[in-house]
Amino acid sequence: MLTGEGTVTVYYLATGSGLDANNLANYTSLAGSYAADGSNLNKLLSGGTFDGFAIVTNNPIAFFEIKQMTYNGVTAPPVPEPGTWAMMLLGFGAIGYGMRRRRSNGTVMQIA
Repeated sequence: MLTGEGTVTVYYLATGSGLDANNLANYTSLAGSYAADGSNLNKLLSGGTFDGFAIVTNNPIAFFEIKQMTYNGVTAPPVPEPGTWAMMLLGFGAIGYGMRRRRSNGTVMQIA
């Protein structure tokens, strides 16, 4: 909620731009500007990929409060840990060893 006169502008920093995130000049306006009337501003930032964002007001004595912010980013698929790979390879090796040993066991038991 923004109290006081002024506007709120939301900016984003393009993904992979390599630009300085501390310099507002590197940001691009994403969601436009909104008049501050003391009401709740529920805005959705979507449809783009960005590395960072900034919320700016042009009134230095205005106060704004972010009560809730969610980020639903893309998550990378899980990668097995090295220990998991080692156990899997040992398991395959043990299965292969057992199959080979069973196959090459060509001795016949003789009873005298």
